[in-house]
Amino acid sequence: PTSTAATAHTAVDYTDKSVVFRIHVNANGVVIPAAGLTTAGGKTLSGLSVTDVLPAGWEFEAFADGSQYILLSGSASTSNNKKVTATAVLASPKTLGAAEGTAVTASKTAATAAAGETLTFAFGRMDGAYVILVRAKPTTAKATAYFSKNGTTAERNTATLKNAGETELCGDWEEVNVKSPLLNKTKEETKDKALKWSVEYKPCDLPRTADTITDTLPVGLDVRILADGSLDLSNGNITITKLTLKADGTYTDGESVAVNSGNVSYDTVSRALTFHLADTAQAYRFTYITDVTADG
Repeated sequence: PTSTAATAHTAVDYTDKSVVFRIHVNANGVVIPAAGLTTAGGKTLSGLSVTDVLPAGWEFEAFADGSQYILLSGSASTSNNKKVTATAVLASPKTLGAAEGTAVTASKTAATAAAGETLTFAFGRMDGAYVILVRAKPTTAKATAYFSKNGTTAERNTATLKNAGETELCGDWEEVNVKSPLLNKTKEETKDKALKWSVEYKPCDLPRTADTITDTLPVGLDVRILADGSLDLSNGNITITKLTLKADGTYTDGESVAVNSGNVSYDTVSRALTFHLADTAQAYRFTYITDVTADG
């Protein structure tokens, strides 16, 4: 007669690295009084609690207004999808403990090596279906691990409904995909048959120890240099553009950066073109043109 489900209420907010999870409770809307309820099968439901366990390295974060969680009443699901339609806010407590005006008491358990923090919501009674919103994010160390490489990491948040004295009545989980496009390189051919390379550095606003990006050119591809052997920085041969991170993880072009010997260098012996990062937390797009001087 009861169920719980967890869904990602929003995708990752990449600007602050947070996720809001939506926990659906008692989706069929059964009323369970404080004295408990005995089902047709003879099972007694009482002392119910909902537990939300974060992935390892994650912690709960208050909402912008300071609320530790948001409890909403809801209408029961008319299908078998275990989803509750929220109807009204019942409480948005700034502290854990008993939520005024409700029969819900919340408590937090510290993270372990195997799992992140845990929130438990004890229901003195259930007046119908509910939705609980919680906000969470990875620790700084965990976020740094995500965004120090290219790739996507799937993390699982698990919600369970428990009966007094029992391990679990039912449960559900939701995966969140954390995407990191730290470094990407593409090319296109120009009208004069040269190659324009684009390197995008996207650290998700997190500082890094490494402060250079180096591209070693093969023989037959040459950057444009002046007679004295220095880089030709004119006519857009090399450009640097700041990129601005958006909440959905995409980037927009920001201001152009003046290119000079302080932020780009070229070693004619090793053929290494190096961009020097003034701010390792700042995203950039570097472009440079090479002439094809030999068959590859």
